[in-house]
Amino acid sequence: MAKSTTNKTAKKKPTAKKSASKTGRSASTGGDGGRHLVIVESPAKAKTINKYLGPRFQVEASVGHVRDLPRRNPAGMDLPVPGIDLDNDFQPIYVPIDGKQKTIRELKKVAKKSDDIWLATDLDREGEAIAWHLAEELDLPPERFKRVVFNEVTKQAIERAFENPRAIDMDMVNAQQARRILDRIVGYQVSPLLWKKVAGGLSAGRVQSVAVMLIVDRELLIRAHMPDESWELTAVLSCDADAAAGLVTPYAELLASRDEKNKGPTLKQRSAWIQQHQSVATQLVSISDTALAIKCSGTEPRDLSAEVVAAAEAVGLVDIETSVSEDPDAKGAARFRREVTGSVDPAVRYRVSDISTKPSTSKPPKPFRTSTMLRAAQTFLGFNAGRTSRAAQGLYQGDALASSDIGGLITYMRTDSTHLAPEAIEAARGMIESKWGAEYRPDSPRIYETDRSDAQEAHEAIRPTDVNRTPESLKGKLGEDQWRLYELIWKQFVACQMTDAKWESTTVKLERTDQPTGAVLEASGRVQLFDGFQAVSGVPESNEPTLPAMKVGDVLAPFGISPRQKFTKPVARYNEASLIKKLEQEGIGRPSTYAQILKTVQDRRYVEKRGSAALFPTDLGEVVTEKLREGFPRIMEVGYTRWMEAQLDEVGDGKADWVDFLKEFYDPFSKSLDSAHEAMKHAKAERQMAPDEYRCPDCNKPTEYRFGRNGKFLSCTGFNVPTIPTEYTCPECGDHPLAVNRRKTPKGRPFLVCPGCLHKQSWRKLSPEQKDVVTEIEASIDEPCKYAAPIDHQGRPIEPSQTDVACPKCSDAMIQRTGRFGPFLSCPRYPECDGVVNLDKKTGNVKLPTPPPLETDLECSKCDQPLFLRNGKRGPWLGCSTFPKCKGRGGWAKLEDEIKDRWGKELEKWEADNRPADLLTIDGERIEEGFQPVVQGDDDSDDPDDESVPGPEGD
Repeated sequence: MAKSTTNKTAKKKPTAKKSASKTGRSASTGGDGGRHLVIVESPAKAKTINKYLGPRFQVEASVGHVRDLPRRNPAGMDLPVPGIDLDNDFQPIYVPIDGKQKTIRELKKVAKKSDDIWLATDLDREGEAIAWHLAEELDLPPERFKRVVFNEVTKQAIERAFENPRAIDMDMVNAQQARRILDRIVGYQVSPLLWKKVAGGLSAGRVQSVAVMLIVDRELLIRAHMPDESWELTAVLSCDADAAAGLVTPYAELLASRDEKNKGPTLKQRSAWIQQHQSVATQLVSISDTALAIKCSGTEPRDLSAEVVAAAEAVGLVDIETSVSEDPDAKGAARFRREVTGSVDPAVRYRVSDISTKPSTSKPPKPFRTSTMLRAAQTFLGFNAGRTSRAAQGLYQGDALASSDIGGLITYMRTDSTHLAPEAIEAARGMIESKWGAEYRPDSPRIYETDRSDAQEAHEAIRPTDVNRTPESLKGKLGEDQWRLYELIWKQFVACQMTDAKWESTTVKLERTDQPTGAVLEASGRVQLFDGFQAVSGVPESNEPTLPAMKVGDVLAPFGISPRQKFTKPVARYNEASLIKKLEQEGIGRPSTYAQILKTVQDRRYVEKRGSAALFPTDLGEVVTEKLREGFPRIMEVGYTRWMEAQLDEVGDGKADWVDFLKEFYDPFSKSLDSAHEAMKHAKAERQMAPDEYRCPDCNKPTEYRFGRNGKFLSCTGFNVPTIPTEYTCPECGDHPLAVNRRKTPKGRPFLVCPGCLHKQSWRKLSPEQKDVVTEIEASIDEPCKYAAPIDHQGRPIEPSQTDVACPKCSDAMIQRTGRFGPFLSCPRYPECDGVVNLDKKTGNVKLPTPPPLETDLECSKCDQPLFLRNGKRGPWLGCSTFPKCKGRGGWAKLEDEIKDRWGKELEKWEADNRPADLLTIDGERIEEGFQPVVQGDDDSDDPDDESVPGPEGD
């Protein structure tokens, strides 16, 4: 029978002290003759710690959770949210996860033969919950279970943990299940509303929806940004005034040079050239004691050319010319691009009037916590959050070096603490002194206090388990990702215990002396006096150059003067690193959830990456955010989400009751849910007229932007053929008569739609009498124009691109389209020809047609229907013939050899007799595995909801 927990049952659990005296003392030496079962989460971790325990310890892996809330209601139950009894204090109903029944059986078998069961799952809430679920499923007396946690997978840490077992922390368990229940309620009750009001298959999440909202809001800020205009004047001066005239042409040639990508010289290249020619780059800071301020607001733009010309003349530019061009796509002041050019007056001279120096220091960074590690890995290694998390998991478990006695290489990687163990600090300080010298080690240890009030200080920051295990010593022993991440973590940890880097900043002011224009130029530079922690972390690149030797009274001459128009930029879009930072600042999510949040919002196509790393909201993400704000303004507030996270922390600390918290959330949420069903408008009913230049190419009618399951697309207004009302009342709202709508495809059927709530009554739900009436009415409706096109990010239509793949049915050159399963190739003669070729989602390669499956006499274990036999990448496999209704699978490897041999031969003969025709290119060449179609033009748009085009087959 499924079980649940409350705070009351937690008190019935035994205390840790009662069990510690029994087995804790002998854990590291193999016990007192009894058998001990140790359960961890992952096989890799099990393999690593198995080396450190005695022969009487058997280490097994649960491979994550073994039970969870059911996806559907168990038999005999009709709960609004499967697995949660909303009317009985949100009591959860847990069931074994599909595929974990065998794991549970095997663990039960070993547990019954063991004297003690040591639950050594991870030390966070998720790990605590897994331990509790395991104890519940094994169903043994409580005194048999010992809970042990360790921050690193090393021999010393494991021995210490087994000497100090404790009871399962039910406060942490309740916090985890409260989060799970909360997320289940939001997901299962809001998602169906999105299916009804936006599109099928969408999902809402308590945290993921707020993360998408942050990205949407950032995009709206960017679109609303009105750039302000300002000007700066730079001058490059030679320390040898007589040589300045000879540098005019070479410097102009440098600025005009272009590389293979048609880009001009970088700032680093310009600085190197200036330094090589004993020159200095300066900027105009004031004229006649008045600070330079040539600027205007983007909302009130004006021509600043006269002011710029006056300033350029004061600096030393002659023969000045101005020009202007218009950028129709720009806004505000940026619409007009102006240039001010001229020649440098060779008689201009500047005198050094002041030189000031100021010492400065740079402090080392804090050791990594989860969020800062994820951000640094993207910035310095180019890893996304998922890639970093996988590499860190392997380093923590020690799976890369499981064959050695090294164990885990880093401490637990899901932490929000910057606390460091005293012994780790001392080890780092000793290494610093021996490798770099006493001057690189501060007099006292650096102690880093976590700047988050909700951080768990019992955890440590992410650091190497042994600082003396340098990255160089592990070169070639780890995978590339793991080694690069370990090097980053090791350097951060060592650097955080080193001395400050010391710098000297110099500022030089120069006044024009040949004429009393009052122009004052300024140059600045910085020189490192002592590298300190940067001996490990590296010196960051700086735009401040090294200044040539100068003294007050020196005379310099300019050879380049450049007035430059500048515009303010909108706030930068989030990338994964900056979004994680924002989530952490707002108290949204926790270390264990950041990577999953980022993965989910991208997998759901609410957010997409464009370019190198920037996160853009998709049309789908924007519409879903708008609808959730409309229906659930409270749960979409950052502050409310922060409050919920804080309440979960309170539950985990034993300061709040999880049931009371869920009640406080659910009462207003359920009211919002009821009103949203009534008041929320359907997204597909919201349309926007497109510019007149995008008129329909088929019938010349205006087009409009509509919303479909894949986002916005362009559709002909001629598609909107008026529906004809019937005498049947809408069963959903009861306020409007259902109207007949034409079928959308040749194989489709007419259907009934409510003009009020947009409820659809499909053909199969109509009675025979209703079908006759609907068919008669449909015959009188005009044929709609079916033109539709995907659009780019500026709303411009993108026509389907022709490829070099021949249609398998009619041999015409196929065109690339995008449907509900992603890109695919379609015949251009559709609907006359319905040829389709599927493309691989990840690679874009053509998926070669495969023979149909072979029906066997083997029965599905779930529904007793026959199993189909197919050949896959890993060999033959069995799947239910009724898929997707039943997703049962058969175990090919578990079949008797005689049965496998018989069906293996049958499959070989079947595939030979049913070999599909070859796919060909338009030149008649046979298409082989790995072929990628050549597309004429680039289609990177959002997908159209073009129901007149067939979609690809499901995978």
